[in-house]
Amino acid sequence: MERSGNMKKDLKQTIFETVGSLRNLFEQLQASRDSKSQTITDLEGRVSTMKAKLDACRVDTGKVHREPSVSTTQ
Repeated sequence: MERSGNMKKDLKQTIFETVGSLRNLFEQLQASRDSKSQTITDLEGRVSTMKAKLDACRVDTGKVHREPSVSTTQ
């Protein structure tokens, strides 16, 4: 009878430790997810900025190539 009580106690302790470990791991996963989400948001913003700069450069380059030469020959 005493042995059965000790086994129940050990099992209960193991369950509590396992649940505690799972909670800690879950919190770490959530923190990692939040960090990754923030990184993705930052990178998407940088990509948008770079696309806008690239479009502006393309417009400027197009204007330069379309303007006729103003030099005169004598």
